[in-house]
Amino acid sequence: LTFIVETAKKMLNAASSGMYLYDSVNDELELIMDTEPYIPTGSRLKMGEGAAGYVAQTRKSLRVDEYSEWVGRSSQYEGVPLRAVLEVPMMYGGEMIGVLAVDEYGDSKRKYTEADERLLSLFASQAAGAVHSARLRDEALKRLRNLQTLHEVDKAIASSLDLRITLNLLLS
Repeated sequence: LTFIVETAKKMLNAASSGMYLYDSVNDELELIMDTEPYIPTGSRLKMGEGAAGYVAQTRKSLRVDEYSEWVGRSSQYEGVPLRAVLEVPMMYGGEMIGVLAVDEYGDSKRKYTEADERLLSLFASQAAGAVHSARLRDEALKRLRNLQTLHEVDKAIASSLDLRITLNLLLS
């Protein structure tokens, strides 16, 4: 995740970059990584809240030239000197993975272009695939550990006729 965020920042020569991942259980976004932590990592946005929430809800990119004047800004970013913001959805096979963002702050006069948007969108598509693959790998490893535990229990039950030993093993 750090590599994705840092690469997006370098690729667009942006002041900062961040990534929100979609939590389908709670139907919200969680800030996972940010090169300039304006709000704490782990902060959450509801669908439709702020730029990232808007992008996740509509599944469309968003370019804002002056975030502090944008009517849809999140109160979590109150007082943060964000200027130009470009946020794109991270989609994999029609599934919302998250939102990738780059932004400018302070005295920056930069405005993101349509070409910047296309480049970040292409990169976000590849990043979504990487995040999806990492999640599948983690899930497969978890299942493997569960199967190994069941196998160990099975071997212990088969090797002992003493019910107390078998029950103690199952409890542990």
